[in-house]
Amino acid sequence: MLLIDGTNLLIRIQSACIKKDNHKAIFIRALLKMAHKFNDFEVYVAWDVTPSKYRLEIYPEYKKYKTWGADFVLNLRQQLMNDLHGKILPIAGVVSIMVA
Repeated sequence: MLLIDGTNLLIRIQSACIKKDNHKAIFIRALLKMAHKFNDFEVYVAWDVTPSKYRLEIYPEYKKYKTWGADFVLNLRQQLMNDLHGKILPIAGVVSIMVA
């Protein structure tokens, strides 16, 4: 079983590929590379929908200075997450889970 932090992977892709608009294709390609590398095609992707309430309760300073990005970037990321989670990953046989 391969468990992927989808939010982290998507943020890394967005940061590295600022001028490209094919983030979904790059995301799928990255998943396929990982599946081949580990020879495991039972893939699960988890998405962080909100900052960790659990960690904030334990340590209120957790990521205090982290900005969650400009509204445009956040809206684009949310749209990409929704498309990948609801449309694309299920077609590829990937289990996608939204974690609040």
